[in-house]
Amino acid sequence: MIPPPRRLGGPLLIAGAWLLFFSQPLLQGRVFFFRDLFFFHEPLRRYWIGSLLSGTAPFLNTSLNLGQPILANPNNAVFYPGNILYLLLPFAPAWNLSLAGHVLWAALGAYWLARLMDCGPAASLCAAFGFAFGGPLLSSLNYYNLLVAVSWLPWTLGLALQAWRRGSAWVGLAGAALAAQLLAGEPTVEILTGCLLAIFWLAGLRNSSTRSVHLRRGALILLLAGALGGMQLLPTLLWLPETGRGGGLPFRESAAYWSLHPARLIELLAPHFHGNPCGVAAAEFWGGGLSDAGLPYILKIYCGWLPLLLAPLAWRRRWGRAGLSVFAASLLLSLGRHLPGYRMLYELMPPLWIVRYPEKLLLPASLALSLCCALALAELARGTSARPSLLFAAALLAALALAAVLSPHPELSQSQRASQLVSAVQAAAAGLVSLVLAALAASSRGRRVAMYLIPAVLLVDLAGFTWDIAQTRPCEEEDRRPALLSRLPALIEGPILHTGEDQMEKYFSAGRDPFLSLQDALHPFTGLRWGVSYGATNDIDRMGWKESGQRRQFLHADPVSAGSLAMMRQLGIRRIVSLSPLASAELAEESASGGGGAGGDSGNGGPEVRVYRLLPPPLPFVRWEEGAGSLAWKEIKPYRIEIDLDASSAGRILVARNAIKGWRGWMDGERIPVSSSSAGLLRIAAPAGRHRLLLDYFPPGLVAGLALSLAGLMLLAAAFWKPLLEIIEGRGP
Repeated sequence: MIPPPRRLGGPLLIAGAWLLFFSQPLLQGRVFFFRDLFFFHEPLRRYWIGSLLSGTAPFLNTSLNLGQPILANPNNAVFYPGNILYLLLPFAPAWNLSLAGHVLWAALGAYWLARLMDCGPAASLCAAFGFAFGGPLLSSLNYYNLLVAVSWLPWTLGLALQAWRRGSAWVGLAGAALAAQLLAGEPTVEILTGCLLAIFWLAGLRNSSTRSVHLRRGALILLLAGALGGMQLLPTLLWLPETGRGGGLPFRESAAYWSLHPARLIELLAPHFHGNPCGVAAAEFWGGGLSDAGLPYILKIYCGWLPLLLAPLAWRRRWGRAGLSVFAASLLLSLGRHLPGYRMLYELMPPLWIVRYPEKLLLPASLALSLCCALALAELARGTSARPSLLFAAALLAALALAAVLSPHPELSQSQRASQLVSAVQAAAAGLVSLVLAALAASSRGRRVAMYLIPAVLLVDLAGFTWDIAQTRPCEEEDRRPALLSRLPALIEGPILHTGEDQMEKYFSAGRDPFLSLQDALHPFTGLRWGVSYGATNDIDRMGWKESGQRRQFLHADPVSAGSLAMMRQLGIRRIVSLSPLASAELAEESASGGGGAGGDSGNGGPEVRVYRLLPPPLPFVRWEEGAGSLAWKEIKPYRIEIDLDASSAGRILVARNAIKGWRGWMDGERIPVSSSSAGLLRIAAPAGRHRLLLDYFPPGLVAGLALSLAGLMLLAAAFWKPLLEIIEGRGP
């Protein structure tokens, strides 16, 4: 049944605003590329999608650290249903539509959730605009998995609410939504969603007259989510002990890193108070000292003035009190190590062990605040007095004025100080307009007009500050062959060691667009698209094999030491790419020129990039560790190697692939064990004579995980079956 036009008005307005907001990537031939998208998510996704389209299962990335699992790493989100876009469209439009589309999905989810909470269309539009176009969610555009997972948050909560109220098929849909979050590969959001559902479910059970029914519904939601996500969950759980995360991450580098500095709270009122982190020039942002990496994880935390000044009115409603509690708790926890007692909370609350970067907690905070805005507007529509909001708004404006006037910034230049004051004035103007509209909405005469204007004003207010978060560049720039590879095509002959990842400051201080310099210098992992292999590179997501991480640390500590060069030969690394000169008799310089421009001139502002070839060259990919004889090999697939050998005596063969769990061996059709060498490479015992050896990698737990997911699909189908629904509801036999 097609919904009536009036019911589609809100979603259509949301879609229109979304299309205007993302017109560049959707309609103007540009592509998302900023931060982690550029050197992590896009290269890795393009790699495994390309493998899949060429008929190769996405099991193993052999171009990264001598073989790292693809499917078992949740950051690749191989089983996420939205990946169907990459099979239907060319990569660039699929990439853009996937990222922008999940912002639209988040907006529609927030709208629907507000409607479930008895908010009108205009109020629900404010929830959608505040959440989807606010700083926290748009900042997550730079982190693929985070955006995908958090876009499902309002849908999961809404479907769980319907499952609580109405049961029936809503239970299955809630489990499916929770599974989609799990398959998105962002554990922090999954844990937060689970905690929210558990808290509200337990709170509801206190006053429920049908506790057993609601308990069965809740258990079925969790069972469905776990089963449907089994194809990702089981391989990941079996791989996790082998990774850098397996033994736990250091507190300061995970649960305390990128904590929201209290001084940044003023950005809730004036988003550019510490400068614009998305500005073109470095001088436009002077708040780097407030963040661990010189740039905030959540670039902008601004959610608009309306949600803040209307928040007190939401307290009148039950859902408003819950929303304000979630907002306050999430905001406080986002302070991380700056919050007194946070380390003790971390020790007492196991869910916080999963949280990497406390600023992520600003995402549920922004959803809660946006919903509170909708609930407050619903109260105003009923004729509730706006006096609490007026007083709160006056206090906020006074705080902003005091911060703008009294904030000590002696190190700021005159132009920076002027920019700060302009930002404060612009935000104050938005606050005053919002205040007038709130007062108008509280009056019987102007309420109708105000309710139409408020969503538009909120959208304009947000767009004035957050439009530049979603950074794009022309597709031609994305597709341009890197300058270094144009000068030296031999770089694709074998794995390289790129020491530039330890010299990042040179890209940003060279007077040229750093992203162009990174691309031209083949900075990890940007060269994956062009066939470049990285032999020992940074484990960004801490989901790589821990032994390869130790190798990387050793090699980068002193790449020209005798021990490092000997290890490189064992690993098959042929060349070193460096942004500074290297001196060794065992290295031959092949290229030294600027990192940008197809011509490679050093005067274009890019850092100087040098390439060195190892002398003598590295050992063969397949070789004898002990024994002698002929060896002929063929790499059928990245995860399947065939070796024909003729050994004069029994010995051992080494293959320059990581000896991770999942490798299996067959000698003349009979299963044989596969072990690891001291360097972490594949080692196979070979008997004398002629033999054919087959090595094959298959992700551990995949078969069981697929079976579990198949059972989950059957359970999901059964959740729509009336006899089972009657049993869940306590009405069956």
